[in-house]
Amino acid sequence: MPPFPVKYYRGMPMTPSTRESAPGAAIPVMPAPLSRLGRTLVLLAIAVTPLLVLPPRVGFINALDTPRRLLLLAIAGALAALLVLAWGRRGRLVWRWHPLDLPVGLFTLAVLISAVAGAYPAISLWGPLWNHDGLLYLVTMVLLYVGAKHFLPTVADVERAAAAAVLAGGLVAVIGLADFLAVALHLPGYPGLSPAFSGLRLVATLGNPMFTGTYLAMLIPLGMGAGLAATSPQRRAALLGAVLVMLPALLLTQARAAWVGLAVTIPIFLWMVGKVPGRHRALTRAAWAALLAGGILVVAIALVMPAVRQRVASMVNMEDATVGTRLVYMTGAARAFGERPVQGWGIGAIRAVFPQFRPASTAREQGMALDRGYSTAQPHNLPLQLLAETGLLGFAAFGWLIVSAFIAGGRLFTGAPRPASLALGLLGLLTAYLATNLFTFDNAVTLSGCWLALGLLAALSAADRPLAAPLSRASARGVTLAGVVILLGTLLHVGTELTASALTLSATRHLARAGALLGRDPQGAFAALDAAERALRRSLPFTARPGWRGMEAGDVKTYQIWTKVLRTRLDWLKPDPTPESFAAFLSRNTAEYDRTATRFAAVTARGLRLLDRDPFILRDLAQQHLQDAKIAVGLADETRLLAATTRAHAAIETLHRFEPFSAEVYLLEADLAGIQGMKAHDNTAAALSAYAEAEVYADRATTIDPTFPEAFAVLAAYQNEQVARGSADTPNLVLAICRNYARAEQLGLALSQEDLLVYATNLFLAGQVSDAIRTGARLEPERRAALKDQVRRIFRVYQRPAAEVERTLTLLDAGEPAPATPPAPARPLVERR
Repeated sequence: MPPFPVKYYRGMPMTPSTRESAPGAAIPVMPAPLSRLGRTLVLLAIAVTPLLVLPPRVGFINALDTPRRLLLLAIAGALAALLVLAWGRRGRLVWRWHPLDLPVGLFTLAVLISAVAGAYPAISLWGPLWNHDGLLYLVTMVLLYVGAKHFLPTVADVERAAAAAVLAGGLVAVIGLADFLAVALHLPGYPGLSPAFSGLRLVATLGNPMFTGTYLAMLIPLGMGAGLAATSPQRRAALLGAVLVMLPALLLTQARAAWVGLAVTIPIFLWMVGKVPGRHRALTRAAWAALLAGGILVVAIALVMPAVRQRVASMVNMEDATVGTRLVYMTGAARAFGERPVQGWGIGAIRAVFPQFRPASTAREQGMALDRGYSTAQPHNLPLQLLAETGLLGFAAFGWLIVSAFIAGGRLFTGAPRPASLALGLLGLLTAYLATNLFTFDNAVTLSGCWLALGLLAALSAADRPLAAPLSRASARGVTLAGVVILLGTLLHVGTELTASALTLSATRHLARAGALLGRDPQGAFAALDAAERALRRSLPFTARPGWRGMEAGDVKTYQIWTKVLRTRLDWLKPDPTPESFAAFLSRNTAEYDRTATRFAAVTARGLRLLDRDPFILRDLAQQHLQDAKIAVGLADETRLLAATTRAHAAIETLHRFEPFSAEVYLLEADLAGIQGMKAHDNTAAALSAYAEAEVYADRATTIDPTFPEAFAVLAAYQNEQVARGSADTPNLVLAICRNYARAEQLGLALSQEDLLVYATNLFLAGQVSDAIRTGARLEPERRAALKDQVRRIFRVYQRPAAEVERTLTLLDAGEPAPATPPAPARPLVERR
């Protein structure tokens, strides 16, 4: 029962503060059908969202989170519509007021201000939900808070909602444990819920062990509080049993952030347990018993599984790769905040601005160095993300919201036992959420769990308040119509999001089919590319929508895929870059190539307008223009060459501003300089100057990222171009070429036949004959014949005996075992910012 004296009107509680002074002027209750429907929708959001998952690439671009986001959006919009419809039926605007409403409203306002004043207001305000963390995503969560507060008005309703959340968490844990064991036992034909983690870490229905760990860490304290509040022994046993199942599941996720979050939460939770009023204190023994049993189980699993012990040990290892990536993310977010400390860059903008502020680093994620064109959507730290995206404005409002939530929950500890126990669980959930998100980030399940918990906490002590005088009949009908419009608008928007996602996914499938068909059915491959482009064109009305005051908003993912489709088509239309093939190429494909190139330029420009600058689109654009420039060199077309190099230079300069620490961008700069060297092939001085410039850029790439093997190969290639043109620095360049190719192979690069030929030739020039023979033996016959010609010329220049020449050529044909490659020290990392 509520912690304050109540009177009832038509079976519903009404606090003294909400009664009007005039007799018979009590506020009408929400119509029963709308109340039941709203309560059902809130419970659906709580219980079904964690279980909603599709296999990768089935139905959505982001199958991991899109279905949940769209379900939550639909539910949130329906709850808002039901609330407005209830106002129309009541004939009065009534709001269930709680002190949390003010910080929630101010936080939403602060986020709106940061979006309007941010770097990409169109995307923050109007970006598509299924691929973006913009304002619509936050509004969805705020509406879930409002819905929980309004449609769960009694303690019994809140208790049911908490129980639904905990039991859903127990089911997720059971599914995860069953999946983990099935993969570990190698059941025939069972692929696992997430092949990327199968047999290694528990993922369950959330698809990622990091998200699963956060979710379980949040629900464990909620389960303890709900168990204390339960009046039925059976319900209490079920809730504590769910907690018991979630503990080993949490351990097997090996999500270290979640371990830390729960470890921080447990002592705070146990301290708060002592604040629960008198007659419930005896029930804390059940909580202690469940925690003890779970602790024993956790220790047993840790003893049996070495992988778990290693993850625990890595938490304090500052050399751990994951720790290194987290530091890069957090440092980048802190620098971004320093540039815009008041309003931030705008909600959802961290992924766009992160490359500008990431520190130079050798840390790698998903096999790619963070200096090499890799961008992240999240800094893996909630406070830093808030500061970077919303500035001090949003961070202060969110901090006020959290402090207010703990104050509101603490006040309930002085009231009745049941709401106090529920408040205990909800505050424990918030504690785990905040502590865990110091090292990770949200998905739809964990973020909605936080906002629903705030709504349930507010529901325990909210009170109805009239917002205005009773409505006239005409005004009531207008309000009812507004509710219908909100509901229809929500359904329309969800349908739009579904359609956009489905069409974009269809395009990616056609693109994959085109690649599979190219070798055996070129005509079918081009037809698949046409089908992909048609799907993307159909998706434009849904993903690129005109926004407020002419701002154009859209999904840059559509344009990323579209540029990939067109670039693939251009690549297939292009010949080998040899002079002999250009005439035949132009006679067959010039018109089609020009039409495709025009579409590519238009699509890329549209995509860049939608997100000002995007590293992936810009890189595609720069590479395309560089390829166009190489064709222009082969055609000796000065006009075409100037246009292509000018466009490439503009794209690369933008990339330098956007990604100042990317080694890949410096390689693009090196290629641009190298094209000038190709153009000046008849002018030795000009060619040497161009290739020396290319060498400088390639060397910068190896300095920024000394783990980038391709950069060392490119550096060696441009150094060799200078040797081939008789550079005065040839002795030093030859040794450098050998070192750079050796470094590239040490880093795991399989050298191309052309690179192997250059490598072996320079080894002969350096006098490293044994290594040169071993390298040359790896060449194909045609390349080996070219190497033999080089050897004859080199030995003739050095006046070596004919017998030695023949013996060397014989050994080159016979080959020798490749020697063990000696380790080379890593180049020191230079901080470029």
